[in-house]
Amino acid sequence: MKKLLPFLCFCIFSLPSHALLLFTLQENGPDVELTVSGSLTSLSGLSSAGVSAPIVGLVNPNTVIIQTGTNLTGELFLPTVGSITGDLNFGAGTLLNANLNDGGSAIVGLDLTLGLGAGALILPSGYSAGTPVTGGGTFTGQSLASMGVTPGVYSWTWTGAGDSVQLNAVSAIPEPGTYIAALGMLGLVGFVWMRRKRMASTMSEV
Repeated sequence: MKKLLPFLCFCIFSLPSHALLLFTLQENGPDVELTVSGSLTSLSGLSSAGVSAPIVGLVNPNTVIIQTGTNLTGELFLPTVGSITGDLNFGAGTLLNANLNDGGSAIVGLDLTLGLGAGALILPSGYSAGTPVTGGGTFTGQSLASMGVTPGVYSWTWTGAGDSVQLNAVSAIPEPGTYIAALGMLGLVGFVWMRRKRMASTMSEV
């Protein structure tokens, strides 16, 4: 029950309120899956560095590097003003490559160590604003704890942006039986509370 309530709150309050690139690190059985989805509604506040870079799925929680791809090339976009700002890390872990990669339609990443520390987005070469991206990778035999990832919601943005980048790091989802037990417990608590309220009301009328 104690583990379920934070998860439900996480799902409710982590829903995106605007367009963004959404990375997810999700425990799935004995592995951790990395996925990316969403899009940027514009490239405002970003400029292409005109540089291609080979991309594979990897994360570095301590320095904020998230990448998904399949040894293909992507285009670097640097902030035109200042730097990409947000959470300084999403855990204490160090660089770890995905064992399996699924590039999908995206070669996508966020790397705060690039651009002389200003940070950079890595997007498919020739990316057009509004184009959805998908991709992913799998860290086999890992958990968020073994990867040094702290569960939570992390976000980054840049000057002039209407969009942002978000990472959801989610521990294993409870089994369906856990939901049923939790609902039953909530129903019991509600019944007891209503009964006590009625008894208190009856006694006050005597």
